[in-house]
Order: sequence, then C-alpha cells, then structure tokens
Amino acid sequence: ATTTLNGSPTLSGSPSTPQHGTLDIDIQSLIDSLRPSTTTTLIEDQNSGTYGSTSNYVTVYTDTSDPVNNQGLKLQNVTGYGILLVKGDLVLGGGFTWNGLIYATGSVTLNGGGGPGINVYGQIYAGTSSVTDVTINGGNTLGYDSCKIKKALASQAFKVVSWKHDY
Repeated sequence: ATTTLNGSPTLSGSPSTPQHGTLDIDIQSLIDSLRPSTTTTLIEDQNSGTYGSTSNYVTVYTDTSDPVNNQGLKLQNVTGYGILLVKGDLVLGGGFTWNGLIYATGSVTLNGGGGPGINVYGQIYAGTSSVTDVTINGGNTLGYDSCKIKKALASQAFKVVSWKHDY
C-alpha cells in the first residue's frame, strides 16, 4: 500500500505516520459479506446528506460500475455513522465526516482544505492494484477510533460460523 501526502500535512498520534500492514486483506470479500446489511444504496455522487446517527449506525453501499461512475464516488458535505462500502474509487471533499469504517476496493482520495476539512473517526481500508491507494490533500483529520468501529460492527447481523451440539 502507498499513502501520498501532498502539501505539508501535519500528522499526529503515535506513530505519526500512515500505517500499512503486511497482511493482504480481501476487501472485496469483506464488502460482499457486509453488503446484505445495507440500509442505503448510493447510485450517484452526493453533495450533502446524513446517513445514520450517533444512536443508529447504518451501512451505506455503492458500486461505481453500476451505474458507471468513472471517477469514483464523490462525497462532500456528508456526515455518516456506520460502515461505508465502496466498490471502486472514493473521492472525499470538504465537509465530509464519517464515524466508523470505510471500505473501498479502489483508491481513496481525501481533498480537504479550502473550508471544512475531512474527518474520519474509525478506520479506512483501501486497496487497488495501482501505485497509490490513499492520497491526502489539504486539511484532514483521520483518527483511529475503536469505539466507533465497534459500534459500526455491532449493527451487523449475527452470523453463525460454526456450532456444536452436545448431548
């Protein structure tokens, strides 16, 4: 994975650098497994809107190939709580705030700055075969928040993985 930092962003936290794991995560399979809990399906770019609330975390899904959106899904002035599932590329503009998890099978571009920035409280998973998975431009606040991740995943349906019957 590669994170490109444009301009002079200030990164804080410990560590104060973008982190990349060595484990290959099958993001497509994760999206496919989480998709049945979708509460909202986006079919076009959004320039405003609220999805979920602090007490109601939801799952939002989009497939940028159906209908075709060659530049990826663009979200600006959007607030969300829960899980954002994107098949394809994701472009975030100013005024975007997400509390929970973001999964994108393509690249993620954060274009904060020039006003309200981009805020993600939770975690972003992005993956593509291109050189850059995540590009960060302008003012953005990205913070890992395990409590918001837990709330996002708590909204998922219970799934039995295995069971055993004792006599």
